Amino acid sequence: MTKRTIALILALAMIIMLIPISTFAAPAGIAVTNAAGLRRVLTSATGGNYYLAADIKGLTGSSVKVAAGTYTLDLNGHKITGHIDGGQSPVILVCGGKLTIKDSVGGGAITHTEGADGSYADAVGTDSGTLTITGGSYSGAYGTWCDGGITNISGGTFTGDYFGAIVHGGTMNVSGGTFICTGSGEETAAIACAPYEGKGSLTISGGSFTSKGSDAVCHLSGNLTISGGTFSGANYGLYCSQRYTSPYLAVSGGTFSGGKAALAIFEEGVLLGDKVFSPAELDKESVNGEELFVSGTSVKVIMGDGTGKRSYRVGQFKDVDESKWYGVNGAKTIAGVWDNRLMDGVASDRFGVGTYLTIAQALVVADKIHCEYETGTVIAASANHSGKWYQFFVDYAIEHGIIKAGEFTDYDAYATRAEMVHIFAHCLPDSEFEALTVVEALPDVKESDKYGEEIFLFYRAGILSGSDKQGTFHPASKILREEAAAIFLHVYDKTTRSAARSWFASDPEFNWSRFPTYTKDCCDEILSAVIKGGMTDREKVIAIHDYMVNSYHYDYDMAFTGKSPYGDRTFDYTNLLNYGVGVCEAYMELFSLLCAACGVNCEMVVGPADNGRGGTEAHGWNRVWIDGGWLYVDTTFDDPIYYCNGVLTDHYSDQFLLKEEKDMTGHYMECTGKWLTAV
Repeated sequence: MTKRTIALILALAMIIMLIPISTFAAPAGIAVTNAAGLRRVLTSATGGNYYLAADIKGLTGSSVKVAAGTYTLDLNGHKITGHIDGGQSPVILVCGGKLTIKDSVGGGAITHTEGADGSYADAVGTDSGTLTITGGSYSGAYGTWCDGGITNISGGTFTGDYFGAIVHGGTMNVSGGTFICTGSGEETAAIACAPYEGKGSLTISGGSFTSKGSDAVCHLSGNLTISGGTFSGANYGLYCSQRYTSPYLAVSGGTFSGGKAALAIFEEGVLLGDKVFSPAELDKESVNGEELFVSGTSVKVIMGDGTGKRSYRVGQFKDVDESKWYGVNGAKTIAGVWDNRLMDGVASDRFGVGTYLTIAQALVVADKIHCEYETGTVIAASANHSGKWYQFFVDYAIEHGIIKAGEFTDYDAYATRAEMVHIFAHCLPDSEFEALTVVEALPDVKESDKYGEEIFLFYRAGILSGSDKQGTFHPASKILREEAAAIFLHVYDKTTRSAARSWFASDPEFNWSRFPTYTKDCCDEILSAVIKGGMTDREKVIAIHDYMVNSYHYDYDMAFTGKSPYGDRTFDYTNLLNYGVGVCEAYMELFSLLCAACGVNCEMVVGPADNGRGGTEAHGWNRVWIDGGWLYVDTTFDDPIYYCNGVLTDHYSDQFLLKEEKDMTGHYMECTGKWLTAV
């Protein structure tokens, strides 16, 4: 081997050593090399990590549907091209599963090509489930289309003849990426929010949006929130037309420019009268008949009624039962937090009833209340803020004294009831929590406890009333979203607070003023259905007994495992009204309440009872004053649970309906509580 050859080998070795190792490293996951393989792995429902090892061309037929499972697809610098028949069908459609698309090398792309008949649609789309895009290029009539579910975009390039991206339903969150519209038709845009019937939302906190022929962002319906990004349109940076529904538009940041104006907002023939601009010193504002035009490269606009409020629609959340305490037929709790923009749903069609709230989510609401109180404006996160999504709100809370730095270490953790009160006790000055009643003691909280002072503050202000007749708070328990909503609304709106220390008192006279409005409404609805004019007290008791035994069921989980999915709420009568489930204490409370409300003298009875397993356990039932004497009723025992052919079910009984004390087999009365007697 010559010296020259050796020198060449050494030089080559040195060059190889200088090349990054990642150049030779294979992407993580399983290689995909053709259309059949791509369709097979993404529709398998097993999930997994995959990467393209070759370009895939000519993908036809139906969309590649990700219906279940969790996947990651790395384009790895390769391209997928195809034409999917069926109108607006994308090349890849997420319809129930979770898919993350990235491009670790660069140059990767998904393209929906035009068909022979001139039809073509989006490169990728979401019908349900979750689609996350961090890189790659996407082109077609639309780069991406969200028709339901959740689409999260933090990077990539989206090019469309009509829209770079469009929301027709569900939720799209954009924090980065490049969006380009190449077409020039009316109401085309780099990105558009135009959901059917307004049931969808688009949130933009960053990215670049350019329209070569029309508008950078087009808002026709639904909720659009912009806190950052660069928007440049041949006509307008932002074009908003309220033709189809009453969309909510909030712009608190971003740079806008357009050939005609930075901003154009109009409703067919009607100049909007509910616009609020902040700051007031816009570069130029001119009104031309039907339209409002704003010129300038940086604008802030909030559309609504001037306070950021919106209008709740019955049926907009599938998981909200409007007949429950939190519904529009009850305390209107969820409608209240929605209308005041304190809370959104966990999805476009779900509020999240029955799920817990995190500390971060609580801070968002506390910041909103504080910001509106102090400035009269709606808070919006900075688009330039680094870190997790909630970091802006954490920093705001610390800066304004809502919490202290380092006080919480895990903002994704579920908030306890005590932590929730602590946070919200500092989002307004103490003068906003004036006492409405005297509270000297609580069963499970002392003022010397951690957060005890704030808890007593809220009880005295009528924001809290306790989960049972004693006013029990349960400070360490997690709090459901609907329960948290009630606290938020009471803090935000003083008119919703109650002066009662607790919902129950030992006052021998029955008075609805001691109860929340929704309790009275629920009981009125029940009594109007079962109590008829001219009924005797005996007939009223029978009617109430039969209604309860046929309408509610005992908490099976508590009966057989000792643990309830409703926690301590299962002991309270409100759990029966809200969820139709409870234990004996809830049964006897509600029975006594309904009897007293329709004029029947009723008391609660407490003592041990036969547990059916050779022993006794604590129990509660009722007695009513009928025809000059006490008769006993046990709605819990008359609503027994048993197995029939392997199925756990309820069973109606009248074994313990209007019985004398000697006939209450298995019941051992220790005391009576003169709790609720009729006026």
